Amino acid sequence: MPSDAPLPALLVKLPFPTRAEFLRLHGANLTAGGLFVRTPHVKAPGTEAVVEVRLQGGDRLLYAQVRVEFVSGQGGKGIPGMGLRFTHVDAPTQRFLDKVAASYLHARKPLPPTPPHVGPVIWAVPLPVPPPPEPPPAPAQARPSQAEPVTLPVAADLPAEIPGETATETPSVPQPGAAASSLEQAPSAPPESAGVKGFFKKLFGG
Repeated sequence: MPSDAPLPALLVKLPFPTRAEFLRLHGANLTAGGLFVRTPHVKAPGTEAVVEVRLQGGDRLLYAQVRVEFVSGQGGKGIPGMGLRFTHVDAPTQRFLDKVAASYLHARKPLPPTPPHVGPVIWAVPLPVPPPPEPPPAPAQARPSQAEPVTLPVAADLPAEIPGETATETPSVPQPGAAASSLEQAPSAPPESAGVKGFFKKLFGG
């Protein structure tokens, strides 16, 4: 459809004499973002149009540019109708919607409502599925060391002595009180023979 082509006009006549009567009986079909219209003559999802809603006496209730956000009751299941999303509204309509949103909690939604028992709906664009919540980060764990293992030699791997050097014994240090015992246990000198004594007497005249 060319961009300058006029949008199709939809006229909805309500069997209610006043706005209060409409809100009392069918307020669940209206939000700040759109309107659900029960009708067997639906437009394809995504269709843009201009909708005018009038009360029983001819007074205008809503006037807005809309987009068919979803359809219901297709295939013989549920209540047939359309969810019309407001894309632009005139000033009187905006004031009316602000009052409705201030009085009804459900009317603050930015999308047209899906009343109970309308059956399965077909959206123009499927609603995005929120991603699942991310799990909390796992606590940090100590990382294993990447260094190469070092093997220490055992006693059997060590050499018995250093080549080129002579092993020396460490002199023992006598302990206190051990000197007398050592002297007593020392062997006595062998007795001199008689021949040796006579030799020294002749030599020195003794």
